[in-house]
Amino acid sequence: MKTGIESYYALAQVDRGIVTPEFASAITFNHVIVAIPIPDGESTQTLFATVTDPNSGVCFSSIPPTTYVPLGYLPSPLQENYVSCGPARGRRAGAVASARAGHQSVGAPRETAAQSDGSLSGTVDETRLGSEASDERAKLLGAAGSERAKLLEDFLVAFLAGFQPDAGLGDKSGPRRRLGSAFIIIHADRYAKSAGDLLMVRPRVLGEKSSGDRGRGIAPFPVEFSEASLQTDDFEITLPPGYVVDDAPRPMQADAPFASYKSQIQVDNSKIHYTRTYQVKQVLVPVDQMEQLRRFNRQVATG
Repeated sequence: MKTGIESYYALAQVDRGIVTPEFASAITFNHVIVAIPIPDGESTQTLFATVTDPNSGVCFSSIPPTTYVPLGYLPSPLQENYVSCGPARGRRAGAVASARAGHQSVGAPRETAAQSDGSLSGTVDETRLGSEASDERAKLLGAAGSERAKLLEDFLVAFLAGFQPDAGLGDKSGPRRRLGSAFIIIHADRYAKSAGDLLMVRPRVLGEKSSGDRGRGIAPFPVEFSEASLQTDDFEITLPPGYVVDDAPRPMQADAPFASYKSQIQVDNSKIHYTRTYQVKQVLVPVDQMEQLRRFNRQVATG
């Protein structure tokens, strides 16, 4: 079917660091996507997969929409990479922009309640956008019902002991835009630890942004994040009757050229409100920023 939209095949490579503008032989590419020239004066503010071609000007790059990836988005390996677009006679490699963090976001409001016996119960609601949604959608839709439940269990077991999960997958606005996953944690034993008349509660219920050692002992090459992203967490824990907060960690903030992180705890009577934001701003971390990366990850691991 013809639509009258000018477009070209664009050669791409799913691995970063192989294609360079100086040497863009056809044998260095292993993927094909679509490039659509953008009319002069047209705003590209809402487009993240763009490349400037010397012959065709600014092009909007995409893959045909699939079950997992909607029109206008690129899988994470094709972001912050080089493609060769434009008419075949004038091909030249140009950089595809990394997805803006707002297009690649994970948000997770979570409401939980701690019991005096150390157990925890509550709900988790997670929303994903962009490649974060596409990757998760491919993983979940490619698994059978029992396998899908196992994926959830494998994630939860790293943070909760003695849990009994029930999971539901809901697509809040269709596969073209976002993926919503609702996790319902019915019960998790031994979450809070008793110490005399105190109850030690970890405000960060689920998820880990850094192990603290990324970038250590690696070869002298850049470290690669999968994509630019903005990840936000919002946990609310209701304390058992009779308990009040005796002490809480201070707010923490870490900033680097490639990423930023901040977390804080607010106390409202019998509720602990924990929020954190983790943003990847730069996909490739150069070798001369390795020490900054190690320091940044150590800070994130403690927050």
